[in-house]
Amino acid sequence: MLDKHINVDERISRSYAYRCRGLEQRIKFAESTNDQAEIKSAQKRQKEVIQKAIHRGLTNINNKGRTVLVNEMSTFVDLVSSQLKEEETYRLLSSMTHGHQWALIPLGYIPIAEIPDGNLLKKTISIESIGYLTFTGINAYQKMTNNKCKLYGWPLEEIQKAFGKINRAIAEIFKSSISNK
Repeated sequence: MLDKHINVDERISRSYAYRCRGLEQRIKFAESTNDQAEIKSAQKRQKEVIQKAIHRGLTNINNKGRTVLVNEMSTFVDLVSSQLKEEETYRLLSSMTHGHQWALIPLGYIPIAEIPDGNLLKKTISIESIGYLTFTGINAYQKMTNNKCKLYGWPLEEIQKAFGKINRAIAEIFKSSISNK
């Protein structure tokens, strides 16, 4: 939605898709906690959003006879890749979140002994890994903030100065931690 290269109609369409995706997740969360009142509330809101989308001409009827949005929300990978230019980072962090060993081992384990089929590993996290994860989050937030400022014509200078201070302070913390090893 922060893409400055799309027109107003596409931005509105994406906004509805984003709302609907969020409401789907809200419903699933409420179902997982068996919160019937929240399920009904979220379903009611979802119907209201779809009605507004119908009114704006942003829906179609699919081959199953269901009302669907003309434009579905892009996948998170597509959004991260196109807007933040961080597809590889997203894939790594997502794989860590989902417990994939190929992603967990380099950032969260160290070899402590060789064994016949590889290495015996010890669970740990290095200061370098913490630094990488910290800077990744801050940089993604900074890119999204910059995009929003550019889209709405807000001044960037003060925000960029603030992020510069944050980045320098964190870099100093990590430099001193690494040199104290």
